Amino acid sequence: MPDEAGGPAPIRRDSPVSQVARRLLDEVMEGGHHPGSRLPSERRLAEGLGVGRSAIREAIAVLEVLGIVEVRVGSGTYVRGAISDLLP
Repeated sequence: MPDEAGGPAPIRRDSPVSQVARRLLDEVMEGGHHPGSRLPSERRLAEGLGVGRSAIREAIAVLEVLGIVEVRVGSGTYVRGAISDLLP
């Protein structure tokens, strides 16, 4: 969408959810979290990354759709792997 001067609209910065999802994905891809390992709790991730728990929940939901993590209710979030058919 063009701005008032008719030029291209500025690119918006990534949302906190996007930043958290990318950070967690990078950690998985770099070997910081191995397949089968459990991620820290939402509370610990939120405190460590300086975001709200809702941003953590949404980012984990994105990674779950991509097949990177598996959420096990009552148990936690586990890494499935860094390979996803939905990632370039």
